Amino acid sequence: MLQPLYRDREFLGLTALSLTQELLRSTHAMDFGTEGARILTFNNSGRVLIADTSQGDDPAQLLPRDVPLVSLPGQGEATFRTRANSGEMRVFTVVPVVPGLVYALGSWSPSIAGVGLFQLSRFGAVALPVALWVVSLAVAYFAVFRLVLRHITVLRGQMRRFAIGNRDSPPRSWPMRRPRSQMSARPFTTWPAS
Repeated sequence: MLQPLYRDREFLGLTALSLTQELLRSTHAMDFGTEGARILTFNNSGRVLIADTSQGDDPAQLLPRDVPLVSLPGQGEATFRTRANSGEMRVFTVVPVVPGLVYALGSWSPSIAGVGLFQLSRFGAVALPVALWVVSLAVAYFAVFRLVLRHITVLRGQMRRFAIGNRDSPPRSWPMRRPRSQMSARPFTTWPAS
């Protein structure tokens, strides 16, 4: 790809960008589960610049069927699902490389892209909040039981015993802290004399 280079209005020369197919392929071949991914770059006039194809493959087979490349830059960053010229259903993603000039078109099989697992991810998106909600209810119930309901149950038992006339022993009370007047007045930082 050649790009003219200017300073103000003075033409300085051309800038060339060249990528080998191995380098282009290495950007996505190292990741797990991206074996069927393909990528190509195209300019704003719809001409394919670089295509990630096996030797002898036609880059036109990677393109979406019935969607001209010229119409894709106007959509900005876009993801869509349609049939490729090869007849295979694929997921396509268009992103600008050099906005207004060069764009990249990525193509994945729906099973690799996770579209086949969409129902599973939707289930996870609902199941996780529901599980967290149930756990929070259990924690709230446990906290309310420990802090409130247990004491109300004890108080109810004491009131019932009092109502039926059982006044032989005072009600059981929780151990209380000593009154402040009975606590030691000596500060903690004072050490006993030796």
